[in-house]
Amino acid sequence: MKKAHGHTSAKNIISSFHSKGSGTGHPPKLGDTIRLKYSISYSDGNHRHVLPKGKSESMWFGRSGMPEGFKAGLLRLKAGESGTWECVPEAGFEREVELEDNGKKFKIPAKTELHFDVDLEQVTVGAASN
Repeated sequence: MKKAHGHTSAKNIISSFHSKGSGTGHPPKLGDTIRLKYSISYSDGNHRHVLPKGKSESMWFGRSGMPEGFKAGLLRLKAGESGTWECVPEAGFEREVELEDNGKKFKIPAKTELHFDVDLEQVTVGAASN
């Protein structure tokens, strides 16, 4: 597989990708700090589970536990751009994770196809501290 910014090619990880806006910045690279709003959803066969977009959040791009499918989609966005994409199950979380939204627990199983809806607000080059 080809590499993009040190990651497995998004071509084999992402099953669909749609972007909105033109973005004014550059795509993130490992070590950058990103500020974004995002939503994650998945289907368990019976129900669609959605963790809705919350307030803006900053994180280190490439931090431990970040699904490869999330990173692959972010590599296609520029700061100021929004996008939606789905990743193959193998590019989801490596183990079950529990997230929280306004006090409600949200469990995402390991190796599950995920749908992301992201507003990439800002990329700060090389600003990660951990």
